[in-house]
Amino acid sequence: MKQKNILLLLLLLFCGFAYSQINAALADKTGTWILDKTVKNVVFYHKIEKCNNQKVVLIKLDNRNAYNVDISWDNIFTTSPHGSSIDGFKSDHKLRIPEGESFATNCNDLKFKELIIHSSDVDPARPVEILSFNVKNIVVNKVL
Repeated sequence: MKQKNILLLLLLLFCGFAYSQINAALADKTGTWILDKTVKNVVFYHKIEKCNNQKVVLIKLDNRNAYNVDISWDNIFTTSPHGSSIDGFKSDHKLRIPEGESFATNCNDLKFKELIIHSSDVDPARPVEILSFNVKNIVVNKVL
């Protein structure tokens, strides 16, 4: 009986260690477009890029409708040194986007500057490093 308990304990410890290693490997997706959500046929993606030695968030919106839409959302960040989820300083975004894809190609893209979030947009009072990004309260409305 003791051997089974010890084996079970070792198996659970191994599974926990393996799970944490997989999550650690998946955590840093810098430079990769990540699917966030789809709302009313508008697909919301983001990726974290290095820009001037700081991480920035680039947003891509894919409007798969045959008409323009107004879209709004709020940002949520996990940052260092905070280490917990916080709403960004300039969190509420409102844009009108045409059908098709709209995205910033790099952190200096002036055409889509509202789709670029710098660390100063997260917390203007102190420097932070953006570790992860998410969105909430996405609202999509057809432009009449």
